[in-house]
Amino acid sequence: MTDKTNAAYGGLSRLNHWLGALLFGGMLIVGFILSYDVLSREAAGPVRDLHKATGTLLLLFAFWRVGWRMVQGFPPPVPGVPAWQDTASRLVHWGMLAALIAMPLSGVLMSLLGGRPINFFDLFLIPPIAENKEACRCPGC
Repeated sequence: MTDKTNAAYGGLSRLNHWLGALLFGGMLIVGFILSYDVLSREAAGPVRDLHKATGTLLLLFAFWRVGWRMVQGFPPPVPGVPAWQDTASRLVHWGMLAALIAMPLSGVLMSLLGGRPINFFDLFLIPPIAENKEACRCPGC
């Protein structure tokens, strides 16, 4: 959205949308691959590390994306659309924004609460929050 009076989305909003869609979709696919043991144990380790680091970065992007939507606001209702559909549209929009935060946050917390640090692209380690690996019973946290 270019401004609050224009119903069209601006270039940055469209870039946010498609970049987010590609990144979240890609991360979801990699997450399923890791969950269903498609890769050998040796191959899964580096992929898991990259998945965690990218997910952490994606969490920052998600906060940016939600913040951008809050600043830009939502487009005005489409003329002629029933009120219940407009309300449903807003609820779905809010739900999608919540999911943008919840998906990467759940992955980051799963690792950190499971006692495993996150290696952020070999730049630094994000230390675990809990040392008890039993707090998180997921495979490969």
